[in-house]
Amino acid sequence: MKLDRTLVGEIKKAANDCKEQETRMMLMQKLRKAKEKLSTPEVMRTFGDVLKECGRVPVAICVAATIIKRRD
Repeated sequence: MKLDRTLVGEIKKAANDCKEQETRMMLMQKLRKAKEKLSTPEVMRTFGDVLKECGRVPVAICVAATIIKRRD
């Protein structure tokens, strides 16, 4: 899977910003929200809305985790 440079930069920035507990908790909340919304049978219909609502980084992390888990 090839990621665009902008998304890679956003993911790196989010990871580097997680040094403060408040920032880490905000990212974790977004990840939980994205996970909940992406864990439905209607995900194909709602993916765009989840992307807009939660952001590219949490959605990309959830999709990557799903790919890795399903691969195993």
